[in-house]
Amino acid sequence: MLTRTFFALQRPWIPTRLAAMNMVVDVIVSVGLYKPLGIAGLVIGTVLANAVMTALQLHRLRIGFNGRLEGAQTTMITARITVAAVLLAAVSWFVCT
Repeated sequence: MLTRTFFALQRPWIPTRLAAMNMVVDVIVSVGLYKPLGIAGLVIGTVLANAVMTALQLHRLRIGFNGRLEGAQTTMITARITVAAVLLAAVSWFVCT
């Protein structure tokens, strides 16, 4: 969603540059963790790289909107979606067992 925001704002090079940094972080962390953790190290590297990418995109968007991203409203909506997903998972688990 964040990447699409940059494209909607006619600034496609920002997420492209951030994606390049994302790949660098992914490779460094994945290679560093592969030997001690095996495949789990690759997964951790990918997760960490995506978390860094998300944080950097949010930071750049905040700069572009002069610090106004309606964070409280977005957090509340995210919490409601999470609660709904947990309830759906519980109902699905109950129905399947």
